[in-house]
Amino acid sequence: MQLPKKPTWVAEFDGNQILSDVRLPNGKYLTAEYKEVLCKSYPDLGDGGGSQFITNSPIKIKRLINLETGEVINFK
Repeated sequence: MQLPKKPTWVAEFDGNQILSDVRLPNGKYLTAEYKEVLCKSYPDLGDGGGSQFITNSPIKIKRLINLETGEVINFK
């Protein structure tokens, strides 16, 4: 997941569900020897600077919140 520096939506979820399957990507599209927590080498969303992580686990989202409009979408 690559999260933009200025997100429009926030997803709330229990981080415990992916805790055992989260890793930080290496820079330069996984080819560098260093970890890249904040996207710099190949930003997919805008100018980079957002946080990123990798997981293969499904993420069960509790709710989505639009930071511009205040809209809330709840999930069961």
